[in-house]
Amino acid sequence: MTAYGLDQMTIVPASITGIIKALVTKPVTRSSLLEAMGRALDKTFVDQDSALRQQHKHEPLARDMRHLNGARILLVEDNEMNQELATELLQSAGITLVTAKHGQEALDILSHDAAFDAILMDCQMPVMDGYQATQAIRKQSALDAIPVIAMTADVMEGDREKTARAGMVDLIAKPIHVEQMFATLARWITPQSAMDSGTASLLKPAQDDPIPLPEVAGLDTAQGLATVMGQRPLYLRQLKRFFDSYQDFATLFAAALVDTDTQAATRAAHTLRGIAGNLGATDLQHAAARLEQACKASAPADQINTELAQTLNKLHNLLAGLKDLLASSSPRLPDLGNADPARLLALMQTLAVQLANGDADASETMTELHNLTAAGPLSAELAQVARLIDQFDFEAAELALETVLDKLPPVANQR
Repeated sequence: MTAYGLDQMTIVPASITGIIKALVTKPVTRSSLLEAMGRALDKTFVDQDSALRQQHKHEPLARDMRHLNGARILLVEDNEMNQELATELLQSAGITLVTAKHGQEALDILSHDAAFDAILMDCQMPVMDGYQATQAIRKQSALDAIPVIAMTADVMEGDREKTARAGMVDLIAKPIHVEQMFATLARWITPQSAMDSGTASLLKPAQDDPIPLPEVAGLDTAQGLATVMGQRPLYLRQLKRFFDSYQDFATLFAAALVDTDTQAATRAAHTLRGIAGNLGATDLQHAAARLEQACKASAPADQINTELAQTLNKLHNLLAGLKDLLASSSPRLPDLGNADPARLLALMQTLAVQLANGDADASETMTELHNLTAAGPLSAELAQVARLIDQFDFEAAELALETVLDKLPPVANQR
């Protein structure tokens, strides 16, 4: 039992973290204790109040997302995977984003555009890190009122003090915890240009998929899906991007070790640690954390090589498992038949908005869709949506429609 997550306990030897089957973080709740006991004993404990809690647990998240609707944020993040994840989650709340890949680029943007409600600042970046960029921002009176919020995997007390000294007002931890992220943003942001609450395309927590993802050693898919609010297509995209990007980490890290930038190797391990945490790849996350710690401490070469070998072993095993998972989880893309792709997508997006707003006109739009796809392969895909609309279960119909949209070929689905 600890106030820190296992990924933050980098000083704990691998021989200890390797045998920890479950972790209870403080403050302790009944549900978190039951879940940890279940993991430790390889059993499932049923909490009789869980259904009621499930009904209400997303209410604060929905409230915070509505509050942030219309906000404009500068996202400063050098890693493309982290940028994609943050962008998709934030835009789902109706937030407008401008992105920068490092601190200097952020300063360049701010020199001619300061109309931001907040700045989300990664701390570990090349060229200019988040601490240096924030210090430069705080020296400019025109920018001083913009809250700068750190995004980092380093959340120990000393790290929090370091962000505060740089001028950051708060911190969002990586791996991302969606509820905490939006709660932190809502604490500091009041949008200058709030949008009509009916126009936001809020990303609703998804229901459990009836077909679970294949098991992969070292990958907690439930944890990874929680990071993306249960959005399975987004999670699979993140896994695919990771699979494609990290085939040659050994070469990347070797180059970082001899880079003139003395922080390059630490940053490479740090980035891998954060991404692995977001995906739920806990074994790799812990190994990368130890590698990062060794680099940060300027440990002897043989110690760094030992930690690197363990990290590469975990990475190799994960990539091998992901190859099978991605192959078996690729959605079957339905043929559009003779339907006009542009008209089809426009109708489906209109229907999605109507369902989200409980608009009775959804029935008419569904009829148009039926006529457009009649006798085609999409007709069967949309039949369940039509049945749910007829039953006035608009929320379930919206989820079913999202499933159809996610299966469309990319040429048609340009959401």
